Amino acid sequence: KENTPEFNPLTFANFPKSCAQQGHEATHLYEVILEDRPCWLYFDLEFSRITNSDLDPDVAMSAFRETLRTFCAEVLRRPLDEQRMIELESSTPQKFSKHVIVKALFAEVGDHHSESTSSSSSSSPDTTDSEAVDISSPHVVADEQTPRCASRPCAQEASAELKSGALEQTSSELVAFENNAQAGLLVKELVAFAQKQRDGRDSSARYLFVHAPPSESSRIAEREVSIIDEGVYSRNRCFRLLFQTKFGKQAGLNLPRSHALAVFGKAEHPALQMLRTMVTFVPAGTSFFQHA
Repeated sequence: KENTPEFNPLTFANFPKSCAQQGHEATHLYEVILEDRPCWLYFDLEFSRITNSDLDPDVAMSAFRETLRTFCAEVLRRPLDEQRMIELESSTPQKFSKHVIVKALFAEVGDHHSESTSSSSSSSPDTTDSEAVDISSPHVVADEQTPRCASRPCAQEASAELKSGALEQTSSELVAFENNAQAGLLVKELVAFAQKQRDGRDSSARYLFVHAPPSESSRIAEREVSIIDEGVYSRNRCFRLLFQTKFGKQAGLNLPRSHALAVFGKAEHPALQMLRTMVTFVPAGTSFFQHA
């Protein structure tokens, strides 16, 4: 039935390749972030450029990075590893829209690499050049035209090297969350921190709060919202995948080539880029962030 979500169990090993082979054909695939599935820290940033015409998108992104950096330093007491932040772009002249994925929340003091001494891990893997993940278990992907959502049952984790060469630095350097609810708690604290910082003389946090677009369901003509969407951490949340468009929309979710080179160190096949930018593509043995 059209416009009805359709859930298809797929594997990490097969669906990215099939999606990449579709070329420029418009697709509307989402991954389902299951409630018991480990995930990276992720953000959905957006604001109306019509009701906030005076806010430069670059200023908003700079404010986001600076606020997250300050939050990590002052609240979490660790420096942020900005080199491992992935930014996916889907903005239009009417709307600013980005997804941000943070794979290494903390940077090692005095270095640019992340470390996991302030997090827990189910194991301590040896240093390798490949991501150990379960690539055979079903994962659910959703299409919006007959929206299919990619979900993955939480099966026993297997340690298998990703064959296509989806290489990453050792997973011991990475920090993930046990589930997206845990990630949402941290994001809630970040937004509260930004609220407290926004009136500071030299704080850019004020740019994280904008005018919401007009809404027929809202009686308030003009209300303030954060550009950080706190509603994307709900149970079994659908999150758009790289290269995908929303149904009826033209703007795809893209990874600028210059940013891909900066984050991954090389140009990669689109299928590998899709895997690397999935919120739930977390290597086995990755350390988990621990709330105080």
